[in-house]
Amino acid sequence: GATIAMVMKSPREVFGYVLMNDVRIPHDSFFRPPVKFNCLDGFLGIGDRIRARNEAGDPAVFKLEVRVNGELKQTVRFSQLLRSADKLLADVSEFMTLGEGDMLMLGCDAGRPRVRPGDSVEIKMPALGTLANTFVAEAA
Repeated sequence: GATIAMVMKSPREVFGYVLMNDVRIPHDSFFRPPVKFNCLDGFLGIGDRIRARNEAGDPAVFKLEVRVNGELKQTVRFSQLLRSADKLLADVSEFMTLGEGDMLMLGCDAGRPRVRPGDSVEIKMPALGTLANTFVAEAA
C-alpha cells in the first residue's frame, strides 16, 4: 500500500522521507492481521531518492495518489491519519531507540487496492516523485 517512510537522522530527528509500496496479502482482520500476511520475502518497493525534511515539507499535508494500470484507485491524505507523523515518532520512541538510517513507515491500509500479476502500480506525490512497480506471479 501507499506508504511514506520517515528516515531518521538521530533517535528523535527526521532526516527526510521516501515513498514505499508496502505489499500485503489480502486478509479479513484490518487491526490485527497475522504476521504471515505482512512479512513477505522479496518485496518492499522503495523510492529512488530520500527527500530531505525541508525539501519534502510538512507530512501533515502529504497526499499520495495510487494508480493501478493508470486508473486512480486510492488517495491517502496524511491530514486524516489517526496519528500525525510527530505523534507516531513520539509514541514509537517511548519503547524503541531509532538510529541514523532507520525508517518508520506512515500510511493507511483503508482503501488499499488489490492487484494481480501483470498490474502496474504507481504511487505519486509531488514532493517525493513517483514509485512504480509491476507485479509478477510468484515462481512455483
